[in-house]
Amino acid sequence: LDDEVTKRATVWNGTTATDMGTLGGRNSVANDINNGGNSVGYAYLAGDSAYHATFWNGTQAADLGTLGGNLSEAHALNEAGLTVGWAETANGVTHATLWEGTTATDLNTFLDANTASAGWVLERAYDINNTGWIVGDAHNGITGQNHAFLLTPVPEPETYALFVAGLALMAAIRSRRYPAIA
Repeated sequence: LDDEVTKRATVWNGTTATDMGTLGGRNSVANDINNGGNSVGYAYLAGDSAYHATFWNGTQAADLGTLGGNLSEAHALNEAGLTVGWAETANGVTHATLWEGTTATDLNTFLDANTASAGWVLERAYDINNTGWIVGDAHNGITGQNHAFLLTPVPEPETYALFVAGLALMAAIRSRRYPAIA
């Protein structure tokens, strides 16, 4: 760290600046804020040798942790508080990460086996919308290529069953209202 510069995540209410705090270290940076006033970014730990993804609820900073490594950073959150960014694994590799509360999930666990075995690694997630769509960067360790990625949630099987049942019910109700004309 530069001994001359201290950066602190700050929120302004229009007239007053409020320091959002750190995780015991000197510096913190906020990257995004949602309509509920919650913010995410990163903050240094005591000793200033590592920083972790951080969630601020307006009054307190919460350490979101890593995937076993030393560093992580949150880039964005949606209105439900789902947070995305990146975290180091135990072997120091950067992986795109989703946090639900303080539970970190490696987004690479959602890749199909063929994509993973072809060398693709989701490295950083940069945004998440209120529908749960996540965008970020991916790297292929075999070919050296870099690409953007988009992950979209897949509904659970029971969601499809409810959807089909709803369509069948609507069709049954409609057929009763409008009998077939012969």
